[in-house]
Amino acid sequence: MKESFSLQAEGLPITLRAIGPDDLEELRSWKNSNKEAFFFKGDITPEMQETWFSGYLERPRDFMFMVMHGHSKAGSLGFRMEGTAADCYNIMGAPGGRSPRAMSQGMKLLCSFIVDKHTRKIGCKVVEGNKAVAWYERQGYRRASQQQGYVQMGLDVSRFKPLRFSRIEA
Repeated sequence: MKESFSLQAEGLPITLRAIGPDDLEELRSWKNSNKEAFFFKGDITPEMQETWFSGYLERPRDFMFMVMHGHSKAGSLGFRMEGTAADCYNIMGAPGGRSPRAMSQGMKLLCSFIVDKHTRKIGCKVVEGNKAVAWYERQGYRRASQQQGYVQMGLDVSRFKPLRFSRIEA
């Protein structure tokens, strides 16, 4: 069974909370509203979301978090370990819950957790033409390669300053 925990960084107003069943409809809605930014361009049905979540619960090296700013959901951030590297995915800001810098702070906290507990090799694939490439670059990612249909990006860990954080068990 999937661990349920949160991450908090010293001095930041955000928390990363592991997702649960109550988050599925919001995640599905957010992704469907922004499908041009993702590889899968179709609508995700509730059944498809349930199937994904069931599989997610069985994958111990797959982590998905809600970015919480106080009691508000600011977005989501996830990563899965693929061999010795972390692949970040489902990076989405909440349409109505965006707060200044919450997603940037969340990404820094996520990468701090990955570096501390998993690996220094952190990357993501961004659909070609997605304006989020510039956002990732502001977070310290660099373009590693251009592939068919996407940009492979990697965190420049030589310049990354991890946050001090706490893991809080649910």
